Formats: sequence, C-alpha cells, structure tokens
Amino acid sequence: MPHDQDAVLDVRNLRKSFGGVVAVDDASLRVLNGSIHGLLGPNGAGKTTMLNLISGFLAPDEGEIIGPNGVAIDGMPAYKVARQDVARTYQNVRLFDGMTVLDTVVAGFYMHRRPGILRTFIPGLGRQREQSMFEDRADALLRQVGVTSDRRAISTELSYGEQRRVEIARALASDPTLLLLDEPSAGMNSAESTALGDLFQQLQQSGTTLLLIEHNMELVRRFCNATTVMNFGRVLVAGEPEECLSHPEVLEAYFGKAKHA
Repeated sequence: MPHDQDAVLDVRNLRKSFGGVVAVDDASLRVLNGSIHGLLGPNGAGKTTMLNLISGFLAPDEGEIIGPNGVAIDGMPAYKVARQDVARTYQNVRLFDGMTVLDTVVAGFYMHRRPGILRTFIPGLGRQREQSMFEDRADALLRQVGVTSDRRAISTELSYGEQRRVEIARALASDPTLLLLDEPSAGMNSAESTALGDLFQQLQQSGTTLLLIEHNMELVRRFCNATTVMNFGRVLVAGEPEECLSHPEVLEAYFGKAKHA
C-alpha cells in the first residue's frame, strides 16, 4: 500500500498481544501532518501500548507503521525511531535523577552532536562552544514551554506540572516532526491544562504534529483537530472530537451505557 502523503503517521492493522491478552487488535490510526490528534479511550483500552509500538519500545506482532519520512518504523528500536523525527513523553514523568533542569533539556540534543574527526583526537576542540549553544537553545525551549523554575534546580525536585513541562522541552530538543504525549495534562488544574493546550497550538503553528493520549475531554474539545477512540485494543471510531465523544459506542465505553452519560 502506498504511503499517504498527507499523513505524518500511518498505522495499519496493528496487533500486539502479551501472552493470551490482546492489547492492540487490528488497530489503524492516521495522523495528518500539522494536526493535534487525540488518542482517547478508557483505562486499559490499549492507548499506551499503541504509543509504545509507534515509538519503538515494543515491536508489533502484525501490522505496519509508516513514520514522518515515509519509512516503515514498525519493529525499529526506539533510538532508530527517534532518528526518524519522532519524540515522546511518558505517562509517568521520566527525568534524570540528580540532573539540573537545564542539563536535562541539553541531554535531549544528543542527536545533534557531531564530533568530527578533529574533535575525536582533540576532545576539547569546540566542545565548550557547542555546550554553550545547546544551553542557550535549552533555555529558549524551557521558556517556550513555560518553565519558570531556576535552571540550576534539580529537575526531579520541581512541582509535578513543571516536571511535565521540562519533559516536553527535552522531547522538543530533538526537533521532532511528530511528538507523542502520554497524558500530558495529568495532575494539572484547569488553568495549567489550558496553558498546556495553548502550548500545543504554538507547537502546531511551528510545524510540529502532536499525537496525545488524554483523559481531559475539555482540552481535547478545545485543542484537538481530530481524535481516535480505542477500547479493548480496537479502534471504536475516528473523526472530529465532538463527533467521536458523542458517539454511542464511545459513551458506552466510558460510562457503561450511553444513556448514563
């Protein structure tokens, strides 16, 4: 099947099982270039497994994943998927113990480091200049995502909301075409979630496509251009947010019976 030029991510008939449990079952997902796409569903629907398959943390049993460059990334290890312009954050914040806020984001520039033959034999050559450049760019990213904490503070000692933003800044340091976000607004209040949605729109306007797992339906309604809803590993419905959220099967998946919504 030819690559869809309008899609930055094209997931086709994906399947993943763990023993006798099927976590993702013949699921397809199409994310358009330049969109904010919400991946929804109740707990246990298979959403995080889907992100793990896309980002290379798991290999699918069946199916195909076409990434931002038109390359099949299914089964690639995570570091190779990252080289295909895909970055992600996690359901549980993963920051480096003992590392400062600034250094945490600087670490995200690892793919941009190009030592060259001279620096191989003369390790100090240009390293200080490169480090200074990355620190300036990291500081700019931290400002972009709204981190107000001292850059010398230990990142794991920040508030939960600030840690979330630091993690997003680190992911953006790799300059991804596609950014995968696993419950980015978890633990945030309404004002913080709205500010996060504003950030998503800024990233969208700068050319980044976002695929986010989210349980905050107000954020989905206000900021997502499209949604895909999963349940028991399968895709229930895909389309515009209001259309999906009012679909009888979606209401039943979340509330037990549509009439209870």
